Amino acid sequence: RGAAPAQLLAAFARAREAAGLGARIYLRASFGKTYSKTYRAGGRGKAPAERHPREQLSVAFAHVPGADVLIHSSQLDADGPLAQQATFLATMAAMRNSTFCLVPRGITATSRRLFESLAMGCVPVLVSDSSALPFSSRNSSREGGAANWDSAIVRQPEAQIADLPARLGAISSAQVRALKAAGASLLRLLLYVAPPAGSERSHAGGAGAGRAVMEELSRLAQAKSGCALSMSAVPSESRLETRRAPAVTSQQFRMSELVPAELLRAVASSETLVLTVCSASDSQKYSRGQKRPTAVADCVRWLRSLRTAGYTGPVLILGGTRSAGALVNAAASHGPTWVIDELEAKLPTSPPLSGPDLRNKIAVLPGAAFENFEKRTGSPGLQDLVPLSGNQLRLVWYIYTLRQIAAAAPDARVLAVDARDVHFQLEPLGALDAAARKVQPGPRCGLLFVGDCKSCSAVQDSYFQRQGVRCLPAASLALIGSSNPPLNGGVLLGTAKLMLRLYTRAATLAAGADAECRAMGRDQHLITAAGSELQQDATLARVSPVCLLPNDASVQAAAANLGINNDIRGMFRLDEERGVVVSVPLDAPVAILHQFDRRKALVQFLKRDH
Repeated sequence: RGAAPAQLLAAFARAREAAGLGARIYLRASFGKTYSKTYRAGGRGKAPAERHPREQLSVAFAHVPGADVLIHSSQLDADGPLAQQATFLATMAAMRNSTFCLVPRGITATSRRLFESLAMGCVPVLVSDSSALPFSSRNSSREGGAANWDSAIVRQPEAQIADLPARLGAISSAQVRALKAAGASLLRLLLYVAPPAGSERSHAGGAGAGRAVMEELSRLAQAKSGCALSMSAVPSESRLETRRAPAVTSQQFRMSELVPAELLRAVASSETLVLTVCSASDSQKYSRGQKRPTAVADCVRWLRSLRTAGYTGPVLILGGTRSAGALVNAAASHGPTWVIDELEAKLPTSPPLSGPDLRNKIAVLPGAAFENFEKRTGSPGLQDLVPLSGNQLRLVWYIYTLRQIAAAAPDARVLAVDARDVHFQLEPLGALDAAARKVQPGPRCGLLFVGDCKSCSAVQDSYFQRQGVRCLPAASLALIGSSNPPLNGGVLLGTAKLMLRLYTRAATLAAGADAECRAMGRDQHLITAAGSELQQDATLARVSPVCLLPNDASVQAAAANLGINNDIRGMFRLDEERGVVVSVPLDAPVAILHQFDRRKALVQFLKRDH
């Protein structure tokens, strides 16, 4: 890009002729120097198994359609610096236009082509029996792997090179997309230098390789002496020290430092964030009748499906207690991902409406729709709000987190989703926006909800009758009305500032309810009530409307709630060939599957294919 010396342009044109334009299966490599001494003493007459893998690849792909595999005799280091630079550029340009890039071993067991392939978005096909992949040693630890290479590359034993053309030919386009998405996530772990601001990969966050090296050194140091190295000087996508600080009380913790500055910069740069809670919580916080806590394995699966689906922006995972090592390692290898845990010790358990916040109510509950809260709910005072638990407690965590995020990037798009029972098949933010444009043309939605059931109203829904009708004030029930559906609290998309308003109102309603309602710990009725209030805001309707996607697979394939209170007969199909769940009426994969764990056949299908 930009001006380049005429000599380099001329050299690049010559190198481009030799490198080609790319192909489905691509390789350019030399066969000289040490390779000749080791493998070519007997020439072409040697048995195939004794030939260097590069030569075997040339023979195996000689007549394969869509393959451009060429082994030449020239030596790159014999060329001048200008020709070397041009060759690198031309070869990587061809890799960018290729699907599979062959990576045979070089003089040593590894090759730079592995990293060039990932950088160019080409799926590496590693043909080396003894290659040691970076940061993969932790894959065998009890706490899970750091670098998930198997999800991003294709490995082929050197003795089975003849079988490789048929194997690559059998890989579907859906599998290729999954490999490339995993490769994009893996690349961030391998970068020692962060992408420059403004580049096409500048949203990727910091340089993960330096942090991963420091983490490994810290692990070794701790194993040797019981002391961990400080990670404070290492640019980090996620503040994941190998040795964690002891728990602190809310009085000791400065809430202004809750969200790391690196995350705030990443959100401001990418203008996106996916937010979830992964917390077993204290056993006392979850009781019978509340939703089950989220297991660590669920969170790891959730994160992997999000990255495999193609989302490359920042992710924030909140936890009540110290996160398990498996989640820590998964976050490190599926970046840019941050984990903020031990929130039960760091944050209050009620909304931030007491003390100074009570006197500055408008900053916490912005907008005219919230100014008369005490009058509408009949609350005698907000300074005595009671603690929340269960799913209602995560509302409080979202509020404190979003206050900092909204201050740094108020218009950033935040997708808040459940981790335990959500599975991603396609990039979720784009899918939701596209569905919203079809259902509700006009300005982009400031808040986007998904109905919680198909063709039902909130007041007729059995859950809402138990929770909402029993626990919401009359004014909220009047706004919801008799025909509006309950809103899905497990899949919400909106700007950071509006998500903050939504969760603040929902948590305030929760804290104003009686003890029996709070003990239930559920939040669907609270989200429904708060969302209905925002729908009535005339200002939002003009500039940032509140939109609703029906939970109907014949209308939209962005998100589907598959819970047992929904009749899904004839609406979905398990596509075994592509490994995706498809909307039958729209003949399209569903981007977000919610409450898939309520369907045994669907769970078995996802386990088999993912």
